[in-house]
Amino acid sequence: MKKIRRITALCLLAAFTVIAFAGCGAANDVPENPIICVSLNYGENSSTPSGNAGSQTPSGNQNGSQTPSSTTPSASTPDASTPSAETPDASTPSAETPDASTPSDNGGSASTGAPSTVAEIVNYYKECYNKIATEGSGATLTYNKNSNSPNVLEIGDLSSIAGTLMNQFLTETQPNEAIPVADVAPKGVTTCNLTEDMVAEATCTDNGDTYTVHIKLNCTQDNPDVNPSAGGGKAGTIVDVVLVEDITGAAGSFINFENVQNQYFDTEVTATIEKSTGHITELYTVSPTIMSFGSVSVKPFGFPSIDNARIGLTYENRYTITY
Repeated sequence: MKKIRRITALCLLAAFTVIAFAGCGAANDVPENPIICVSLNYGENSSTPSGNAGSQTPSGNQNGSQTPSSTTPSASTPDASTPSAETPDASTPSAETPDASTPSDNGGSASTGAPSTVAEIVNYYKECYNKIATEGSGATLTYNKNSNSPNVLEIGDLSSIAGTLMNQFLTETQPNEAIPVADVAPKGVTTCNLTEDMVAEATCTDNGDTYTVHIKLNCTQDNPDVNPSAGGGKAGTIVDVVLVEDITGAAGSFINFENVQNQYFDTEVTATIEKSTGHITELYTVSPTIMSFGSVSVKPFGFPSIDNARIGLTYENRYTITY
């Protein structure tokens, strides 16, 4: 049976009526009482390459004199209309200096062939990422880690008990699980909506046959991306995100949530891209978030609500893609 990556947003320990929040990427079955896990599925994204064409201004001097001498040219003074064997005609590209009209490979700059500006890197990443959906034949989830980072766990007097429970769900695994290409983060998204103005850092490293593209978004803890949609907002364009309806829907009628916020910040993606094909062969995503609740209450038992609950979670996933 296909495993489903899950995020456990809330655990209810019925024996002690304890509410705790946690995140997990394992595909375990929902545990039996006394612990009830609210599991959330979360999504995937796609991209598209753009290249930066090289300069179209031809090299060479175009101002040679074209006025012949009034007398027969001497052997020592060649006619200006006849190119010198020692001074190549400006219209003929030098073998040592490539013609600038020849575009560089992969849409990069004329000097290195690699995209260099933020706009070039973003466009190149998007073009290449789109190929996962259109040309990819399979994918594997090779690494998964979910951690209480940043170290935020604020649920009043229940924090210490909840911290113990969270250790059961915050895991680091190497599942090597075959998944459809549509499940590569962000899951189910076929067109990348990333734009230059969302990016804080963008680099492209030339490794010979491959590029390593790294992109970090400009959402921060002080200015987070709140409740992004799959494929939308900022974080949703490059990583899987948890939706409010995932939390409230999974909880059903047992737990009441008010003012749920998933606050994403410092979101990152790193891709290994084949130069010759534009194929992303490896993808690594990091998505820290502060999950907060204005109020959480357990309906069946009528216990007092927990107000202003917060938990820090970071999700890391690594994928390999085949074509």
